Formats: sequence, structure tokens, C-alpha cells
Amino acid sequence: MKGKALRKYILLLLIGCGSDTVETPVDGECQPYSENYSHSVTYCGEHTVENIRNVFRVCNPRVQHSERAEGCVSDLMLKVMDDPDCDAVNICWRD
Repeated sequence: MKGKALRKYILLLLIGCGSDTVETPVDGECQPYSENYSHSVTYCGEHTVENIRNVFRVCNPRVQHSERAEGCVSDLMLKVMDDPDCDAVNICWRD
């Protein structure tokens, strides 16, 4: 997905999550191995829909490769950010 189509998808995803989710820094309580982990979002600038660069699911590092979710990305993706204006957050479902 590119451009407007990606933003529409993300907007629907965020609206769908609504208040049932919580957004935390990648070093916060919400981690890919947390039972209620949903996905991660990279923002460049303020945390608004217009500034979303990427939405992805990080692989749970505590499970074997063969048991990981299909299409998940390595947690190294969160550590390799060239732009100092960009940061990633993890989204977890509320308990």
C-alpha cells in the first residue's frame, strides 16, 4: 500500500482500535512478547495519522522462528531508524 491508501487503512485501524488499545514507547510495558500486543507504528513528527510512516507487527522473540506470526518483522527494525524525527511505538490491547 502506498500514500493515501495506506493512510486510510491506518486510520481505519486506529479508529477500530479506539480506546481498547494503549500506545507505549518501544521500551515501555507493551512488548511483542506481551499477551495483548497488537502491532507497532512508526511516526515521523507528531503522533498523528498524517505522520504515520509504517505499521507492522514485530515478531515475538520468545518463540521459535517456526511458530512466529506470518509477516512479522524483526525487532531490529525498531532499533534501526535513520531519521531522528521518527520514533516507533507499540500498541497493545487493554486488559
